[in-house]
Amino acid sequence: MDVIYWVIIALLAVGLAVLLINKGFCKCSKKKNVPPASTPSNTGESE
Repeated sequence: MDVIYWVIIALLAVGLAVLLINKGFCKCSKKKNVPPASTPSNTGESE
């Protein structure tokens, strides 16, 4: 029975990770529309 709980926890963790990753991609895509001057941290990574 304990294994079932671990599987559920793993699925929830993966689900949360996917949601966070999707939100991160959305933020990145929106930041691309913003001028580089507004995001100095991104300009350093691009170079």
